[in-house]
Amino acid sequence: MGTFHLLAMAGLALYGIDKSDAFSYAMIAFFAIQIFYNIIGGILALTLLPVINKVKPE
Repeated sequence: MGTFHLLAMAGLALYGIDKSDAFSYAMIAFFAIQIFYNIIGGILALTLLPVINKVKPE
């Protein structure tokens, strides 16, 4: 899939974890992190962009 998946699988192989189990862990960890940061980024965007884009009265 990507470098994170490859490195996670290689790191877990050092501990004797099977490739399929290591790949499953890498997928779950990757998507959990991505979903977490997308939700945080979305909340920040919804709250900060209206403040940033507010039209200043002249």
